[in-house]
Amino acid sequence: MPGAPSIPRRPTSILSVLDPSVFKAYDVRGIYPSQLDEDGAYRVARAYTAHFEPRSVALGQDMRLSSPSMTRAAAEGITDAGADVVELGLVGTEMLYHAVTELGLDGGICVTASHNPKEYTGMKIVRRGALPVGGDSGLAEIRVLAESGFHDVTSRGSIRSEDVWLSFVQKVLSFVDLDAIRPLRVVIDAANGMAGVMLAPVLEKLPQLDLVRCFFDPDGSFRMSILGVSFGTSRTVSPLCFDASASERTSIAMITLRAAAPEHQSFWPLIDQPSLVCSARVRVLAASEPDEGSEIEMEKRMSPRM
Repeated sequence: MPGAPSIPRRPTSILSVLDPSVFKAYDVRGIYPSQLDEDGAYRVARAYTAHFEPRSVALGQDMRLSSPSMTRAAAEGITDAGADVVELGLVGTEMLYHAVTELGLDGGICVTASHNPKEYTGMKIVRRGALPVGGDSGLAEIRVLAESGFHDVTSRGSIRSEDVWLSFVQKVLSFVDLDAIRPLRVVIDAANGMAGVMLAPVLEKLPQLDLVRCFFDPDGSFRMSILGVSFGTSRTVSPLCFDASASERTSIAMITLRAAAPEHQSFWPLIDQPSLVCSARVRVLAASEPDEGSEIEMEKRMSPRM
């Protein structure tokens, strides 16, 4: 803005954000704060805004302990680049995608490290239409801009909050025929992750389900859940859902889990919770480095008594 006072540049820790392991194929992830910290989040968010030149950007976060401060830094980076921030609060990435399209925004950033252990932080970035920003669709350019630095701030964007919960729940329920859902007794282990946050308002609209809810409260320390095996990540073997009314037989479910850490690649736990009439044996069939995002096949056998 002509005539606006010049605002000094923000001090940064640029060497941290440029750690080669931080910029992935489809997002930004690193250990907090040694590889990616608040200054890194500021630079990535400001570089994103400078490259795509959005007018308004959705901004959400997961429940990791570092997410609030990382989100504040990202908001500062976006507004310092002149764009407006639409704060969504605690949301899953699915809700961020929904918000960008539902509100007609020019892009969005969710502060999350996806499946990585609790020590990690990160950012999933989309442009208009909720299209992902990856290495070949703008993330490489964002890295260059973050490394190059920025001009002094001459004008700042604004920050406002939006509640997209109602429209998100309506959108989710629109994919199914609610009248076709038969009564079920369902146990859901949300593993203290974002699943519990997003599932709760959806489940309220499904009165035909007799629910047993386990670990629905978000917890950034990733404690072990009952029905799942936690590897210290936001994704575990759960959420595990099963029909407890048709349980005169042993059921076998094949599920997938993203790799958590190399030290867990030979993990062979046995869970036995008699109070829930449930036992599970989980076997890692294959594993790889967690940063590659490879899938691990898991086998879970439920007790015939369930």
